[in-house]
Amino acid sequence: MIIERRPATSRDTEFVRISHHEAYRDVVLRQFGAWDEALQDRLFEEKWIPDQFEIVFCDGSPCGFFSVEDHPDHIYVGEIVIAPQFQGRGIGSRLLNEQLQRGRETKSPLRLQVLRENRAIELYRRFGFKECGTTETHICMIWEDCEQHAG
Repeated sequence: MIIERRPATSRDTEFVRISHHEAYRDVVLRQFGAWDEALQDRLFEEKWIPDQFEIVFCDGSPCGFFSVEDHPDHIYVGEIVIAPQFQGRGIGSRLLNEQLQRGRETKSPLRLQVLRENRAIELYRRFGFKECGTTETHICMIWEDCEQHAG
């Protein structure tokens, strides 16, 4: 399996909107009880800034999108969204592993937020992320390389 990324452009908007809606629909239904398409479109438009995202490909097919921000004191994983038909293949794990390696190399913790009902919480826990706070809708998580704190 070949996983590749490229910078997103405005031409990717519809693919990303569809992927966003497909990936989040079940989570939103579990957490909020209803899916409001107009509201989800609005929330998507507020966050969609192509320059801040990459399109993810699996064996040449677009399968999701990804955003990460470098901050002076941490790396923020903004979104890892894999379309449902590509989930369960290790794509998100591979993207996350790349960022964990960057964290080790730069001695930077990784931070992220995840909706309370998102199954990805278990993935993050398996990778060593710990809960470090909550909001009304999200769990805030942090990963810190234990080796960098030893001694």
